[in-house]
Amino acid sequence: MIYVETSLVLEALKKGEEGDKALAHLRSIRDGGYLSEPVLAEIHNLEEPRREWVARLLKELPFPILRVNPQAVELANRYVYNRVFEGTLRDLGLHVALASVRGCEGIDTCDSRLEEAMDGMKRVNQVAGYTLPTIRFPVGKKDGDGELDEVRALAWRVTSRKKVEEVARTIQEMADSFMKEKGLSLEKVGKVEIF
Repeated sequence: MIYVETSLVLEALKKGEEGDKALAHLRSIRDGGYLSEPVLAEIHNLEEPRREWVARLLKELPFPILRVNPQAVELANRYVYNRVFEGTLRDLGLHVALASVRGCEGIDTCDSRLEEAMDGMKRVNQVAGYTLPTIRFPVGKKDGDGELDEVRALAWRVTSRKKVEEVARTIQEMADSFMKEKGLSLEKVGKVEIF
């Protein structure tokens, strides 16, 4: 199972060689690649036309969607508590946490900050009993995406004092809203958790 992090999806929207390379990579992992509810929730909070472009991409490449759960949110919070990530980047860590909890073998990303945080995430995962997936940069490394970082900072401000179950439910609701609004019917993977 390969977890596709939001930055790689956004890279595939770009015009030119970089975007073509990212899109070709996504097509190459069509069987075995997974998006997640946190990815869809982040996309839901971006401005148009990027949201529409992602919806079109997902109609062409309907990756299955990994469900978020409280264990993943708790692990992401541990990354923040242990200063692996600042609070405003908790949701970047949430991608690794969910991939860890769901047993993914790798995470495909463009965000270089994941490489910088690898040692800290590995330590936190070991204590929590999870294996850190391999973090891969199939189309190169970037320092982040300004609009996506703003979305993550806002999510932190809104949810940092909420219980992990509430955070997970909020992410699920945003992912569902994005799918409904854009007419997407993507397979969801993982048991339905009642909070």
